[in-house]
Amino acid sequence: MGKKVIWAWLVIILLTISIYSMACGTETTTPTSSAAASATTSKTTTVSPKTTTPLVLTSTSATASASTAATSTTPAESNWWTSLGKPQYGDEITTAVTSIMPNFDIYSFIGAETNLWYESLFQPDWTLEREKWPMSEMFIPDQYLKGLLVDTWEITDQQTVTVHLKQNIRWQNKAPVNGREFTAYDVQAHYDRILGKGDYTEPAPMYAGMTSNWDKVTATDKYTVVFKFKTPCGGASLQAIGDRLALNNIEAPEWVAQGEVAIDDWKTAVGTGPWMLTDFVDGSAMTFTRNPDYWGNDPRYPENQVPYADSLKILVIPDASSRVSAIRTGQVDIMTSLTWQQVKPMENSDVIVKAGVVGSCTGVVFKVDAKPFNDIKVRKALQMAINRQAIASGVYDGTTDGKPCGLVTQAYKGYAYAYEDWPQELKDEYAYNPEKAKQLLAEAGYPTGFDTNIVTSIVEAGGTTATFGGISSELIETYQSYFKDIGVNMEIKTMDRVQVESYLRSGKHDQMATLAAGLSMPPTFLIDEFYSKSGDIGVTNISDPVYDAARDKFWSAQTPDEAAKALMEADKRVIEQHWGIWMVGSPTYSVYQPYIKGYDGEYLGWGQGMVYSRIWVDKNSGK
Repeated sequence: MGKKVIWAWLVIILLTISIYSMACGTETTTPTSSAAASATTSKTTTVSPKTTTPLVLTSTSATASASTAATSTTPAESNWWTSLGKPQYGDEITTAVTSIMPNFDIYSFIGAETNLWYESLFQPDWTLEREKWPMSEMFIPDQYLKGLLVDTWEITDQQTVTVHLKQNIRWQNKAPVNGREFTAYDVQAHYDRILGKGDYTEPAPMYAGMTSNWDKVTATDKYTVVFKFKTPCGGASLQAIGDRLALNNIEAPEWVAQGEVAIDDWKTAVGTGPWMLTDFVDGSAMTFTRNPDYWGNDPRYPENQVPYADSLKILVIPDASSRVSAIRTGQVDIMTSLTWQQVKPMENSDVIVKAGVVGSCTGVVFKVDAKPFNDIKVRKALQMAINRQAIASGVYDGTTDGKPCGLVTQAYKGYAYAYEDWPQELKDEYAYNPEKAKQLLAEAGYPTGFDTNIVTSIVEAGGTTATFGGISSELIETYQSYFKDIGVNMEIKTMDRVQVESYLRSGKHDQMATLAAGLSMPPTFLIDEFYSKSGDIGVTNISDPVYDAARDKFWSAQTPDEAAKALMEADKRVIEQHWGIWMVGSPTYSVYQPYIKGYDGEYLGWGQGMVYSRIWVDKNSGK
C-alpha cells in the first residue's frame, strides 16, 4: 500500500459494548418505562437500591396453535412496543453465525449459543423505553436489570448480596433432571464449580479475573442464595452477578455428575431455558425446539408463554458474503453484528437494516518493557504519526469520527475519560503531526528511526475481530505506511486466529501486537486488561503502580460513583501513557426480514435465548 493511500474498505467492527452503572450501596429509585410504572416495588434493605419487581410470569398453555394470536390486557396505546406487531405463535426462525463449538459445558466454553438453554439470574428490563437505554448494547446498567431466575434481591452489606429465587421454575423435562424444580442448591452447585469450592477443587480458569474477589456462594434455604465477596465492593458486586456471560449461566448438578463423555454429547444438553437442543451437526447447524413446559412469559405481554416460534435454527456460514446472500435470498431470517459493507447491498431490498452502537477500538499495543517502547517519547511519536481523520474517511468510509479512545469506549459517558475533557496538550499528543513525531524520536535517540515488527492475525474486511490479534489488512498496512513516514519500518508477522492468542498471551512476541480496546466486556473483566497481575499482561508487560491502584480502587469501591471514578482513572492512565494506538470504531448493524416481528434491534449475543423467544414470525404482514 502506498504512502497515505487509504483503502476504501471498512475495517471490521466488533460487538457493541455497554457498561454497567454499578448501582448499589445507596438507596435510589429505579427508572422505569410508562408500561412498567404500575409494577410493584421489591423488598429492599436500607442499604440496597429500590428495584422494580419483575412482572409475574404465570405460565399459559404450551399447546397454543401456530395460527393463534397472543393477546394482552394492557392498553395498547400505553405501550411503545405495540408498533412492533401483534404476537403470533408458530413457524421457524433461522439465523446464521460464522462458527459454533462442539462443546456444551460453560465451565470451559463461553459460546453464546449456550444461552439458548441455560439461563442466568438477571435479565435486562424488556419493557424499558429504548430512549433510556438501547437493548442493542451487550451489557445493561444495573438500574435497568430485572430478575430472570431471581424474584427480589438486596445488597445486604458491602460484601454481601442476597437473592431470592422465583418459585416453580422447572428444569427442561429431559434426563437427568426430568423437569424437577430449580432451587437455590442448584445455584450454589454451579458457583461452587466455577469457584472450585465444595465438591470441586479446581476453579474455572477462564473466569479467574472476574471472580478474583468472590469468596463463596451459599444456599441458605430452597429459594435464597447469599453471595459473599472477599473485600467490600458494593459498587461492583451486583454487576458481577448480573453479567450475562457464561459465568452466570446455571447448569444442573446431575448433568455435571454424568462426567465428560455425557457433557460432550449434545443430546444431554439441558437447562431451564426456553429452547431445547434437538439436533446438532458440528460445523453446520444447530436446531432448537420450543420448551413446551417453559416457565417464562413475555414481559411485554405477561399473559403469553414464550417462545412464540416452534423452532430456531442456527446455520454456520463462515464466509461474510455468503451470509449476506443468505439473508437477501430469504434463507436466513435475522442476523446481527454486520458491517456497513455487508449491509450496503441491502439498501434497495425489503430487508430491514437497523444500526447499533459503535464497535470496539482496534489497534496496536507495545511491549513496554522492551526497547524502544520503554520510552514514552517513542510511543508518543508513533501516536502522532497516525492520521485518524484520514483513516476514518478512507478505511472506515466516514462511519466513525476518528476520535482516539483508551481502555473504555467513549460511548460510556460517565465512565470513560471523555475526549472532550482531555487537556489540549494531551489532544495534541494524539493529533497527526509527523514532524513533531520525528523530533520526539530524535530526542529518544532514534534520529533516523528504527526497525520493528508486529505479530497479528489478518481478518477480512467485514469479518470479526478478536480481542487478541485480529485486524484487517487495510488498517494494519495503513499504520505501516504512516510509521514508515517517520522512519519506523514495521514488519508484519501474521499467524492464524488460533495461534496468535496463545502466542501473545505467553509474551513470545518481542515488539508490538494487535489488541482491541473499548471491548464489549463488563467492567469486572475490562479493568484487568492492563493490571500487572492479569493473565493477559504478557501482551504488553505493563507493570504500572498508578494503573494497579486504580484497579484495586475499583474492586474496593463501596458506591457506584466510586467504582465509576476508579474506572475512569484507569482509562485516563492508559490514554496518558500511550500504551496503544486506537480509534473509535464503526457501528454494527442488525438485519432481518420484514415478517420478523417483536424485534427492535436487541443484541443477539449473550442472552439470545431470551431475545429469540420473544420475537415471532408473521408472514401475513408487511414492514
